[in-house]
Amino acid sequence: MNRAEFINQLFSEGKKRELNEMEIYFADADSFKVEIFEGEIKKYSLSTEGGLSFRAVYDGEMGYAYTEKYDDKSIDILLKGAIENAQITDREDKETLFAGSDKYEKVEAFNESWDSLDERSKI
Repeated sequence: MNRAEFINQLFSEGKKRELNEMEIYFADADSFKVEIFEGEIKKYSLSTEGGLSFRAVYDGEMGYAYTEKYDDKSIDILLKGAIENAQITDREDKETLFAGSDKYEKVEAFNESWDSLDERSKI
């Protein structure tokens, strides 16, 4: 399941469980490292990591949960986790979710052409 499908299903299932205010934050990072000494590769690593944080209001309280997998089982774990955490919250001040904005600017933080190169070309 891709991330967009996962998020849509998570929000749909959340509404069924009386979570009307929900928010996600996700981060993905690719890492490429190579060490070359006198024309020879000494160390080389390539990795991808990331995850999704979920928070939602349940019965007036905020609950949180986190996953690194985008599958059906994780949707249930996120929803149960957020609900259970909301139920044990003992805060006098109430947390709220940002209602959103009418406009968001796209920010280019890196050169996308780098991603299209294979590892051999990067080396």
